[in-house]
Amino acid sequence: MQLNQSRIARKQRLKLRFSRSLIVACVTVSLYLVSATGMASDAVTYIDVRSWAEYQLDHIDGDARIPISDVAKEVPLRIPDRRTPIRLYCARGGRAEQAKALLIQAGYLDVENLGGIDDARRVRGLAAQ
Repeated sequence: MQLNQSRIARKQRLKLRFSRSLIVACVTVSLYLVSATGMASDAVTYIDVRSWAEYQLDHIDGDARIPISDVAKEVPLRIPDRRTPIRLYCARGGRAEQAKALLIQAGYLDVENLGGIDDARRVRGLAAQ
């Protein structure tokens, strides 16, 4: 009975070791592909840092909305590649400037404050909604 339990424990350790190795290999390959192709940093990500109430009144379809209070913790979860171009906007540019400072401090390399939502539309050639 003792021998059987020892075999089971050994098998479990081997499975765990294999699982860890497989995870590390997958992450390594993924990171290699991203850096080799530049996939993660090609597309610009636009982030509206205004409140939910402001967003409901007016917004740009397809843009992420992350309130200024959540930028420091939420952006790294959604955008782990620090080379990804990020463009921020709010109502007039003040909160977007605060968010820019937080993201630069977090190591993001390509962050711009577009100003207010109307400025963000103008820069992108979008019509007002």
